[in-house]
Formats: sequence, C-alpha cells, structure tokens
Amino acid sequence: MSLFIIEILLASIVKEGYFNSFYFWLDLVASLSLIFDITWFWDAILGTGGSNAGGGQSAAKVAKAGRGARVGTKASRVARIVRLIRLIRIVKLYKSASVALKKEAEGADEN
Repeated sequence: MSLFIIEILLASIVKEGYFNSFYFWLDLVASLSLIFDITWFWDAILGTGGSNAGGGQSAAKVAKAGRGARVGTKASRVARIVRLIRLIRIVKLYKSASVALKKEAEGADEN
C-alpha cells in the first residue's frame, strides 16, 4: 500500500495535470480501499485482535464469524471488480463522446 501512495505522490510531481485529475482521484480511492484488506487493521477496528475465545461454544462462534467474514470479503472483492469494469466502460464512453463532439465542432467550423 505504501508503494501505491508513493506512486501517486511521484506521479503528482512528475506528470503534468495529474494532480486533481480524474485518474488521481481514482488511484487515491483505489489505494485507500486497500486498508480494508489489511488483517491487523480490521482486527483493531473490530476488537478481535488479541482476544482468546474461552470454551468450545465461543470457539464455534468465532469460527462461524470467520467463515462469514471470508464470504463477505469475497463478495466485496467481486463487487469492487464489477465497479471497476463499470468505471472503465464509463471512461471509454466519455472519451468516445468527447472525440465525437470535437469532430462535430470541426465539421461545423468548416461549413
């Protein structure tokens, strides 16, 4: 994650017009979303880090919660991929629309 943040900082310095552009914010949001994939971070938020489950019943509850968390994590990853694909399609649509508008404006200027 730190490498992604360094990449964003370097791109902001080196690439002209990158800072505050669409791709800057897209990279920033994508990098920040990685925080939720860090296990020790989630353990700190949920308070499950150093707790020992006492007894078989508590261990069963922890195991069941762990399975549910894994299912939720997989579902969120699939949803993230679907959102990324939608976003890419929107960007392509925006680019083709802007090219069409430029061609239309050039055609109107020639007439």
